[in-house]
Amino acid sequence: MSNRPSTDKYSRRRLEILMAAASVIAEKGFHGCRTQDIADRLNLKQASLYYYFPTKESALEAVCIYAVEESTNRLRQITQNTGAPLADQIHAVIHAYLHDLDTHRDCMIVLAEQRRYLGQDQQVAVRAQRREYRALLEQMLEDARAEGQLSADIDCQLAVRALIDLCHCAALRLQRNPGHDATYIIDQYCRLFCKGIER
Repeated sequence: MSNRPSTDKYSRRRLEILMAAASVIAEKGFHGCRTQDIADRLNLKQASLYYYFPTKESALEAVCIYAVEESTNRLRQITQNTGAPLADQIHAVIHAYLHDLDTHRDCMIVLAEQRRYLGQDQQVAVRAQRREYRALLEQMLEDARAEGQLSADIDCQLAVRALIDLCHCAALRLQRNPGHDATYIIDQYCRLFCKGIER
């Protein structure tokens, strides 16, 4: 007999609890959060929460890894489209970054502000995912350079840092000014990164 239905049910419930944990930790901070707070957010008994996350440290780790894995998976799909012009890929990267903040805002806040409270082994897992994200971006730029879409004297590692910083600035702008047109901001930031401000 297949265990798939129960596995799917477990996965859905775990994700629901993970999102509740992200919401509570983003709101209260890691040290201000209790496992009881997470259970209360879902009207769960605390003992039921332990089945999924036995400690708030394990919940923090799960939230951080989920945030990085979601971003990396979206980026992997973008970079697999090797025939696309670089400008289109850059546009998709910025859009995906902002999509993460729009759909998983609490997870991204926890990753940015609370991951320093992870244990050493947990930090290693998160850093490995972040390295993969940067490596995918770097490979995208190196491929574009090999195809003649990028100047030969561009430092791809530095360009990756600049792109990530640009995405972060775009996200902050939208967070502080939610009424701004996200499509316009994505288009302008893509143009700035790809073409600069020269005529």
